[in-house]
Amino acid sequence: MTTYLSDHNKAGFEHWAKLNNLKEAARTFNYLSEHNLLNYEDFKNHVADSADAIQATESKIQSLNKQLDAQRLLQKRCDVYRHCRTVLLAEKDAPDKKAYQKQHQAEYQLHDTTLQELSGLGIKKLPSQEKLQKQLQQLETELAATQKELTQLQADQRTLHIVQSNFSSMLQDANILPELSSENPEQSI
Repeated sequence: MTTYLSDHNKAGFEHWAKLNNLKEAARTFNYLSEHNLLNYEDFKNHVADSADAIQATESKIQSLNKQLDAQRLLQKRCDVYRHCRTVLLAEKDAPDKKAYQKQHQAEYQLHDTTLQELSGLGIKKLPSQEKLQKQLQQLETELAATQKELTQLQADQRTLHIVQSNFSSMLQDANILPELSSENPEQSI
């Protein structure tokens, strides 16, 4: 490949590279002017804001996941309570109440435990199954929208990194931005 470039098509490759670099510079300038970021400090602030938005969105996703887990657990506890409650109510119709209680001892214990857990969560009145399902669906919809937003923010950040690289390169070529030291990578944007 190197021989091909050096011997046969060096002029062609140089022409292509020059055109490609000009196209990238034009794309970068268009992006910067469309977003009103021609000032280098404004651009750096925009990059920082983008990173902050991603971090905030990731935090929101974590929070929504915790809320979803709590909602699913609440729904499961309510379902268990409802099942055990029907067993307890069926005791009224049982001919031998002592035998019925002995036969369904596990449900009685589960009922008491679940009732204590629900009380610990501050649930005094059992929410309806439909209400719980609706809340769960709302959280899932919000999570999906937030994940979509995060994907878009990450795509925008990738574009910003390309523009940042091109912008820095353009400023260095124009001797506006001092050469970035390879010893201190913290100086890079």
